[in-house]
Parts: sequence; structure tokens; C-alpha cells
Amino acid sequence: MLDIDKLKNQIRNDLRINNQEYDDEIVSLIQTSIEDLKTSSVASSYFEEEKLRPMLETAVRTYCKANFGYDNPDAERLQNSYELQKQKLAISHYDYRPLNQMESGDNNGNV
Repeated sequence: MLDIDKLKNQIRNDLRINNQEYDDEIVSLIQTSIEDLKTSSVASSYFEEEKLRPMLETAVRTYCKANFGYDNPDAERLQNSYELQKQKLAISHYDYRPLNQMESGDNNGNV
């Protein structure tokens, strides 16, 4: 299962925050980004793995950086980046299939 606390700490570092004052907002943003990715055709099973795959982690971190706080001058640029990452993840479902399928050598996406 995904370690939200570890991801929260990484995002806190991304945001250059050295206290826990905004942890609730960060966790909320993580959860929102995951739900957004799931509703955009990214397989739910990816979020059941112990650690997010690099492209998914980057998308979640970008979403959080784009949506944290109120007066972020980079919000629009980061949100556009997130949307492009989300599109790529949604259309690359064959290459980004669950690990058990990759390890079994099944090239058709079947278990």
C-alpha cells in the first residue's frame, strides 16, 4: 500500500516547508491528485503498490506544487505540466500496466 507519509514528506521538501503546519493541506492535495488521475483513466492498481512509479510520483508532486497555497506565481505553469503528465499516463496504460503483469511477461496486459 502507498506510503502517504513518505510522499507527504517529499512534497513538504519540494515546497521548501520545514514544519508540519501544512501537512493536512498537503495530504489533501495528494489524495485529490490520486483521485484525479484515477478518474482520468490511470489504473487504480498503480496506487495500491508500495511505492509510486516515477511518472505517477512526478505527476502527484507537480499537482501538489501547482495547487498549494493561494498566491503561487508558478501555479498555471505547473498545472499545465500536470495536465500533460496526466494525459501521457492516461494514454500509456499498456506500457504502464500492473507489476504482476510485467513480471509474468504477459505482453497483452492479461493476468
